[in-house]
Amino acid sequence: MDINGDSDKPLSGVSEPQIDLNSAEFTYDIGPLCRDCTCYTCKRHHRAYIHHLLTVQEMNSSILLVIHNLSRMAQLVRKYRTATTDEARANIVKHVITQY
Repeated sequence: MDINGDSDKPLSGVSEPQIDLNSAEFTYDIGPLCRDCTCYTCKRHHRAYIHHLLTVQEMNSSILLVIHNLSRMAQLVRKYRTATTDEARANIVKHVITQY
């Protein structure tokens, strides 16, 4: 199921592997947190900027990450609610349990 309908992937467009933005590998990474995310954080800020904010312990890092995480959670709940079958819902739950 993808964000716009059914597909082979249970949550494509909803989850990406977890990343540790404290890692030095993100110092120069100008990509968004998630490629397909349309939240304020992903549209306006890149990984390197958030890495910098985390490094200097700036409060805005937490704010931007909360905005992103709430957006992803809302997307996940929307996906679950629009799942058309019990099997699709079970796949979503199974994916979330294994991912997180």
